[in-house]
Amino acid sequence: MTDEAAQTAVNQAELLTDGQMIEIPTKEEQQVRTAAEEARLDGLVNINTAGLEELKTLPGIGDSKARSIIAYREKNGAFKATTDIKNVDGIGDGIYAKLEGCMKVD
Repeated sequence: MTDEAAQTAVNQAELLTDGQMIEIPTKEEQQVRTAAEEARLDGLVNINTAGLEELKTLPGIGDSKARSIIAYREKNGAFKATTDIKNVDGIGDGIYAKLEGCMKVD
């Protein structure tokens, strides 16, 4: 494995069968997966780590607004508070009222 591999993501004691493909995520990919799993467990979408499809599960967020959230995050960095989402074009107090209680930041 390379230094970037998330070695704990794979059961190295498991027997392999011929033709079986094993995917070993990078440490970064594993962090994203873990964050997404935690979000599913507590029912809140982390607006700092959520991808397009996960953002679209939020009320009032479609494809366009989800892309805007991701673009804002890439340009400005992580949201420090959920209220910061109102800085994204197209998300004002009305949409925020629908989102409140459905999202989180870590």
